Amino acid sequence: MTQHDDGVRLRHMLEHAREAVVMGKGKNRAKVIRVIDLLNEDIDPSQSGPGWFTKDMNINVHMSLELEKPQSIEIPCIMGYLPGSDYLLANEMVVILANYDGLGMDPDGTVFHGANHNASSISVMLELARLWQEQELDPRRTVLFIAWGGGQFENPGIEEFLADSGSFRYLPATSSSRRRQPYTIFQLDYTGAGADTLNIHPNSNQHLAALLERTGSEVGIKVANQANDLIPNDEVIKVNNAASVHLSWLNGKIPPDEDQFEYIQTDKLQVIGETISLALTKIVRENSY
Repeated sequence: MTQHDDGVRLRHMLEHAREAVVMGKGKNRAKVIRVIDLLNEDIDPSQSGPGWFTKDMNINVHMSLELEKPQSIEIPCIMGYLPGSDYLLANEMVVILANYDGLGMDPDGTVFHGANHNASSISVMLELARLWQEQELDPRRTVLFIAWGGGQFENPGIEEFLADSGSFRYLPATSSSRRRQPYTIFQLDYTGAGADTLNIHPNSNQHLAALLERTGSEVGIKVANQANDLIPNDEVIKVNNAASVHLSWLNGKIPPDEDQFEYIQTDKLQVIGETISLALTKIVRENSY
């Protein structure tokens, strides 16, 4: 961008700011408009150097921002299940989940396809469900597949959803008096592209991490347990006493506006699917892992 373009851009922004203030209200409005007008007069397209330029206007202005009332919205979760067959273990649910939504579209028309984050993980989860049903897997623990919405929100509500036993009231009842609740949670993300190392978030349950490391060795892939800038610690889903694990390929981040299907590597989908399937088969069929 040229220096002249910087000046034009700043002037354009100031014009929008002035228009917003004129449409507002408050006793300091005239002062704010005066400040913007003075700044407009002093823009020099020949100014050099990066960043913003400041000027002491010797004017005191008090401003406040009036926010709209917060709104509550409902975002659906799509669930599927395989019922557990064991009298004592059926209410210990093994949850496999991935968020299904993305950033959508910018006002300028840019489409964020969300192929690796997180359509890839939805495809792995659906393929697991299809194969297990086709193979007539008889799990002792109930298996719950969840595609959840609001993955881009700071508080999407998925932990509260899983912690509420009422969320599962439509699942087949068992004669056991034990409370139905998540026992193990597999969180899938960035599963279609990245390095050749499967990464287990360090905030994951260590027993599950050890199981996946053994399983990865059987399948023939490297498994790491490294800090992940893509997923902060507080975004690894935790529910009561359930063991949780977050899985992704190392270095799987793709810029949102470039995250298209051409970057997806089908061999990575297959390998991570095999690893998860083998580990989960042990969990849903054995007393303990």
